[in-house]
Amino acid sequence: MYKVDVILVYIYMGIDSIQPFLNYFKLYYNKITLLTFLKPPAETI
Repeated sequence: MYKVDVILVYIYMGIDSIQPFLNYFKLYYNKITLLTFLKPPAETI
């Protein structure tokens, strides 16, 4: 719980500096979700 609070503080204080990282993370996360949804059920097991 404490780590999450620290991360949130860093996000609020340095939102401009980590914006490129957030964009990259969003792209990476979308890629993972797309792969997960596109995989046949047999492969996800």
